[in-house]
Order: sequence, then C-alpha cells, then structure tokens
Amino acid sequence: MSFKLFLERPKTKKVKKALTERIITREDIGAVFERISAAEEGGTDPAKIRNYRAFTLIASYTGLRPSTIWIERQRIPLPRVRDSSKAHMWLSDFRKFAEQFGDIIGWDATNRKYVLAHGMTGVDWEHFKHPLPEDVYDTYMRHWRDLELCA
Repeated sequence: MSFKLFLERPKTKKVKKALTERIITREDIGAVFERISAAEEGGTDPAKIRNYRAFTLIASYTGLRPSTIWIERQRIPLPRVRDSSKAHMWLSDFRKFAEQFGDIIGWDATNRKYVLAHGMTGVDWEHFKHPLPEDVYDTYMRHWRDLELCA
C-alpha cells in the first residue's frame, strides 16, 4: 500500500500542439513585405531593408531555417489563426509556407524533404535515396522558377 502512490499513472493529459491550424498564404508573406516597405519609408537603413527582403524571400521560398531575422520583433497579423495570442507571424511560418505552397505547385516529396531537411530517416533514405545536389536544384527550379515572388 505504501508504494501505491508511485505505481499509479499520472492523471494529467498531455496537451498536443496543433500546428496544422497555422495556414500561411501568399497574402501573409506579402504583409511581411508591406511591413518592410513601411520601415523603408520610415528611414531605416537601405542595407538593412535589402537584408530583410533577402531573408524573407529565402526563408519563404526555400523553407530554410533562419536563426534570427527582423520579423521576430514585429507582430504581423495572421487572419486565419483562431487564437488571438498566436495570430502573428512566427519564424517557423516561413518553413510552413514553403511546405504548404510546395503542395500547390506540385513540388515532389523527395525534393521537398531534401531541401527542407526533414523526414529523411528510415530505410528508404538510408539505403536508397541519395539525390545529387544538381538534380535537386534542377527539380527545385522547375517547380519554383515561374512564380511571381511577393516582394
């Protein structure tokens, strides 16, 4: 009886994070560029403005992980997010946009996993899939080349 406390399972339920509610559209990425343009009109250093635009384009259209960027301190609203305390752009949203928009333009799963560097575990990747960088680049450009970038 004295060990009963230690043998019982915890009664709390683990809360799962729902990442799927964060839908990021081209309009949301466009809002980032509007904010950058406002900073430019406000007299921000032109070199910084170029960096902000470059980071935003690279992060949005490649899905690469930016470690730090201008966007972190700004609250760019996301109208499709229900929870008002979370309804602003996060750094991870750029990767989310690249993943979601990849579905729209038909970017294949193997190339997407290679570029975004996720889901590359298991027998398939360890033993069979070894895309060459030049093939990945050609596939990426075939799917993303004709897009009109938000800028």
